[in-house]
Amino acid sequence: QQQQQQQASNFDNDDSISKSISIKGGEIQKPIGPEKKEADFDVLVVEDSALTRKLIEKVLERLKVTFQTCANGQEAVDKVVTGTEFRIILMDKEMPVMDGHEATRLLRRKGFQYPIVGLTGNAMTTQITRFIESGADEVISKPVNLAIISHILRKYGIVPHEDAKEKDKEKEKDKEKEKEK
Repeated sequence: QQQQQQQASNFDNDDSISKSISIKGGEIQKPIGPEKKEADFDVLVVEDSALTRKLIEKVLERLKVTFQTCANGQEAVDKVVTGTEFRIILMDKEMPVMDGHEATRLLRRKGFQYPIVGLTGNAMTTQITRFIESGADEVISKPVNLAIISHILRKYGIVPHEDAKEKDKEKEKDKEKEKEK
């Protein structure tokens, strides 16, 4: 509740539609989660809406991250419990069979330590707080877009920051120049 610090940030997508993100405990200074080589997949998408799931899949494909999808919280818990490793979970709030709150709570009880980001179409403070109390690291409002998902994945070290991408490009150019000499 009030003991948990929440900050809100606004992001604009290409259509200049503002989206809010609630963050538990402020900004994360360094990436958390297993190293890329240790995880089976980068992202687990848990979303019952086929349309939203497809949109998120397209964004993740564009960002070149590995992922799996589930249609409800029970499927997500089953995947994690059977040993499939993910560096981050994007978890819908309202789903059949098992909702996002319960799935998040169960995953935390079973030892899942990596980021769980709640997805909700209901951005009321009480709903966000309930998701955070269930164990989510933060909650983002739907609909999601490339800018929001890429920000989240950069924040948690799943995809490199733009600065790192630029440095990598510069290194590649330098290597090619050296080869030409």
